[in-house]
Amino acid sequence: NIFYENISIIYGYLNDLFCDNHLSLSNLEYYLYKNLKNNGYKRIIFIDSEKSIYSFDTYSLNSCLANIKSEELIKGPLADYSFFNRKVEKSLNYYNGFIEIFDNIMNDSIQTAIFFKNFDEFLLKNEPSIEKIKKLLKLFLKNNANNSNKIILAFDVLKSEEVKDIIINNNLSFLKEILEENTNALLKVNLPEKDEIYNLLNYLRIKNNLAFDWETYDEVVIMLKNQKLKLK
Repeated sequence: NIFYENISIIYGYLNDLFCDNHLSLSNLEYYLYKNLKNNGYKRIIFIDSEKSIYSFDTYSLNSCLANIKSEELIKGPLADYSFFNRKVEKSLNYYNGFIEIFDNIMNDSIQTAIFFKNFDEFLLKNEPSIEKIKKLLKLFLKNNANNSNKIILAFDVLKSEEVKDIIINNNLSFLKEILEENTNALLKVNLPEKDEIYNLLNYLRIKNNLAFDWETYDEVVIMLKNQKLKLK
């Protein structure tokens, strides 16, 4: 379960969209953000391969970084589900930003999740800070064994063997050991199931004021699922 492990390594269809039971359509980052919030995480930080650190709320960043811009709120199609529309960013490089975040989350009791987007691309960058961040990740996991902070590493590949090869080729032995000891740490983002397709059709029906033939609704959903299409 992604919410109760100290580390999760995810791969698969990471660039797809997701439609939840509130009929809120979002990308993987915001989908995870909502679910992590619902599972008790108070501070959720995103780090991408283009050297930006951001979140979908100001508290997450203000509690470990300074001088953050205010956020904007918009509503979903049912008008009862507000969400942050604009990522709140601060220009920091990986190393300095992660050091600052790391120092704070290791010294307070705020339940925190850190999401590394496109971690495989990050590993390809020829920069001295990469080795230092590898050591920090290892230290984080070692010191985090008995608390609820979490790291999520996203690999933009479709097969688990590709993830394992990247880990081995980059000398991430501590991640290799984790996967060997706990297979639940490796999670695949699959193509949409029937419930997500139902949600998407309802989202489009409400947003565009469309009429549906309810007698054939199930057949349409099954047909779309069998085509193995992305939700996007």
